[in-house]
Amino acid sequence: MVFSSRKSSARDLKLSGAKFWVKIMKPERMFGIQSIWIQNQKINLSDPSKTIIDAFNHPSVVGGIRMSIDLLKSYLKSEYQNLNKLFEYALKMKNTAILKRLGYVMEQNNLLDENWRVKFLQEMRSGYSQLDPHHPGKKINTTWKLWIPTGWNR
Repeated sequence: MVFSSRKSSARDLKLSGAKFWVKIMKPERMFGIQSIWIQNQKINLSDPSKTIIDAFNHPSVVGGIRMSIDLLKSYLKSEYQNLNKLFEYALKMKNTAILKRLGYVMEQNNLLDENWRVKFLQEMRSGYSQLDPHHPGKKINTTWKLWIPTGWNR
């Protein structure tokens, strides 16, 4: 997956035999970037916290909400785990569906203490979002304002 703030006619790219899907993102959502060098090539990558936020912003880019959850669990066990940064990045994206998805998933998996739960809920706006936009929900979680797919479990 490649995120870009530049418009491109190509949505699918193949470079050096590797396939990439290009997703256009608003310039103000291009943050949390770190640079690495591979041989003589500078490559910009999202930092671990931004990667999690992008996965909850567009679950399909990582294979759906279940893969987003797996990434989150690994992130929370890693040396990169930083809930303050995760929360800050979620707010900076200006999409409360991210907070709803993160909060719901963290609560369902006993990863959210009461202080963080309150912070997440205070920042949510009205309106309902899909837990996974590619699998529309049939039941509503009123606390997190999410449509939950039928048969969903943690």
